[in-house]
Amino acid sequence: MATEENPRVDTYAEAFTVKYLRSEREMNLEWLSFRASLYALLPPALKVRIDRFREDPAWRAEGEAYEMAAVYDAPKIARAIAVRGGWPLDEWTLAVKPLDDESDEAREAREQETSEAVEWFRDLSHGEQTAMVPDLEPGHSGNTFGGAVMLSYRLLAGLEC
Repeated sequence: MATEENPRVDTYAEAFTVKYLRSEREMNLEWLSFRASLYALLPPALKVRIDRFREDPAWRAEGEAYEMAAVYDAPKIARAIAVRGGWPLDEWTLAVKPLDDESDEAREAREQETSEAVEWFRDLSHGEQTAMVPDLEPGHSGNTFGGAVMLSYRLLAGLEC
């Protein structure tokens, strides 16, 4: 039987197996590289979230791709909501910048407005959401989209993700 180490093949099935093993390894390497590039683009709070999950060695293989679907779109949604609201963002953290003289009442009102804006976005039709965030990933499950929306709120509010 052929292996990656010994690619001599005697049958079509063996040739297919060797090709499959090579392509799967290359695909896994490409995926790891792609995940690394996505991770590099994340705001600090989302990197902390991913790092916390990565403490479980099995999670990287079993859950990281699913989690990255939510994490990758959260900053896009947060930026779009902030632009619509006219809110200044800290470009590093994506938290809404408080006013220098912001009172406790103004801060609470801003937090309420942020929450309402995120809920408003969540309740839009898919077409309206993609009009507002054109590069929103199209393959979300309800769960990954809900996670992206929740994380966008946490980013805007400056909370731990």
